[in-house]
Amino acid sequence: MKVIKLKAWDKLNNQMLEVLQICFDDRGLPYLKVGIVGRIGTNQYNLKMEDIELMQFIEAEDKNKKDIYSGYILRTNEAGWIGEVVFDYGQFYLRDNRGGFSYQPDWDLCEIIGNIWKNGDLL
Repeated sequence: MKVIKLKAWDKLNNQMLEVLQICFDDRGLPYLKVGIVGRIGTNQYNLKMEDIELMQFIEAEDKNKKDIYSGYILRTNEAGWIGEVVFDYGQFYLRDNRGGFSYQPDWDLCEIIGNIWKNGDLL
């Protein structure tokens, strides 16, 4: 069974958020009910879709057993090559900003080193 988990990058406050719920307002426009990653309690609030970058779990873990999401930057076991996790052409893969890509990386041998919004300079 496919596991669907989402995170959101808050473009207004430059922080990673847990997606708690996808909702719709009275006009049928979507928004997210979110919470700050790692905190439990009353830290929930709503954000418009245009204020976030939605990130999808790719159903894989890195070598440290951390969940991998689209938008993450990974260091691979392929001579330390670094790439961004993207979804395109019906699959998740890694690409760098010089045209390089890996369609079948060994996800469990990679290491998460950041995300494209906070650590884009790593690419």
